[in-house]
Amino acid sequence: MEKELLKAIFDSALDGIFIIDGQGRYIDVNPAGCAMFGYSKEEMLAGDIRLLLFPEDGEPAFEKGKKSRTEGAFVPESRMRRKDGSEVWVELTVKPLKTK
Repeated sequence: MEKELLKAIFDSALDGIFIIDGQGRYIDVNPAGCAMFGYSKEEMLAGDIRLLLFPEDGEPAFEKGKKSRTEGAFVPESRMRRKDGSEVWVELTVKPLKTK
């Protein structure tokens, strides 16, 4: 029951939710996240965070992500890239998850 409830919340959230592993690869993304950037879920899961980053923003984003593992959550405003190449500014909540 708990897994089904969490899945329902994840799938129906109006905000994009992206679950990323330690190497920056997408593990899961909800429908709102896909719609926000114009990608299918399959396209997202085949890529990593560089998919949504402009090339010059990639390395700084990876470094901030690494810091979050030791320093905790942070909430940056970031420039991101949609599938069509257009720019969108988003406010992110980046938080490392501790799993069992």
